[in-house]
Amino acid sequence: MLRILREQVDALRQAELEEYRERVLAQIQGIFPAEWSRLGEEGCAALVDRALGRAARHGCKSEQDVFRYVSLMLVLGPDFEEDPALPWVREILEDPEASGWQKVSALMDRAIAWLRERDAPKASEEVGRE
Repeated sequence: MLRILREQVDALRQAELEEYRERVLAQIQGIFPAEWSRLGEEGCAALVDRALGRAARHGCKSEQDVFRYVSLMLVLGPDFEEDPALPWVREILEDPEASGWQKVSALMDRAIAWLRERDAPKASEEVGRE
């Protein structure tokens, strides 16, 4: 009979978490090179660790959802959940009916719209200078 000790299970889970963390760090380096340069590997690793806990608190279970949560932290700021300039974040995250996937999807959609609105005046000013 096969008997697996709790310590062995915990070690396997820790190994899986480390592998996932390394994949996320590689994605950050490839997709967000400016942030990677600014934060460095250690800073990005700390951000990923922080995001894992926060995303889990909001029901995010898949690797994709956690990576999207990391992306939001990189684009909107590491404390975007508490940013008073982003009241829509708290509304989305506090929706008791939404799953983690639904919350992150809504955050991504709203963040894209917010960034477009925020950057629209800059774009029109640049066009006017040409």
